[in-house]
Amino acid sequence: MVTEFNLTDEVKEGINSARQSFKAVCDSMDMNYIKVDGYGKNYIKKYKLSPDSFMQLAIQVMAISCKGAINNFYVLTVAAGY
Repeated sequence: MVTEFNLTDEVKEGINSARQSFKAVCDSMDMNYIKVDGYGKNYIKKYKLSPDSFMQLAIQVMAISCKGAINNFYVLTVAAGY
């Protein structure tokens, strides 16, 4: 079953405008990465780390190596033990 939408010209223009804005943001981004082998789920399990905390540390190390400083980051608070 295919759902069909009847869009007004105003809605179509809004969609096209959003598409162009999204493309401009994507085109303005610069992305670098480094492949690091040996750090997978087995490493995290071996050292009894939380996957969330491991990723937070990885993001902070990346920020220091790329920008020379740590920016503000969202940190997940785990309340399961309370």
